[in-house]
Amino acid sequence: MPATAYKVERILLDGVLFRSDTLQKRKNLKTDNSCVICHSNISYATGRQRRAPQRVEKCYGRVQDFYVHFKYPPSKDQLKRATHKRRLAPHEVGVPFLVLAKCSWYMQTQHPDEVTGLTRIKPHPAWDKDCPFVKVQDCLSMNIAYWPADPFSEVTDQSQMFVITHHDEVPVMYNAR
Repeated sequence: MPATAYKVERILLDGVLFRSDTLQKRKNLKTDNSCVICHSNISYATGRQRRAPQRVEKCYGRVQDFYVHFKYPPSKDQLKRATHKRRLAPHEVGVPFLVLAKCSWYMQTQHPDEVTGLTRIKPHPAWDKDCPFVKVQDCLSMNIAYWPADPFSEVTDQSQMFVITHHDEVPVMYNAR
């Protein structure tokens, strides 16, 4: 069966280079704030609560990998024309495509930190388990940095973090085009 999805290590999104966590680790890069995408999503009610109002959640994803998924398998000639020096220009292939990111997710806690006023986040295991993939077009591309909420204790997978960004407030967006 011909391939329709291709794994890529970095993408140029809104003029900003984003690298996957896999590339960061392989190249031993110390700055990992470029592999973070901020995402806002709508959580859907289930069962009898389908008519309940939807809840907006702001989540932050640390990109593990990027994938380009074509609607149907492109021919070798189409891929060859759109590839130059190991760089793929998917819009030049001529096949409809999506760019997906596989992320490890963090959710925003109820209130910002009392002292610093920074947004506090914690791991979101439900999203990691259910579906860690997100369409990049539905994300707000932004370089952000994580800072341990308690810098004097050991940082683990369950530690709460602060989000440091150059934006005052991350706007809510969904299905942006």
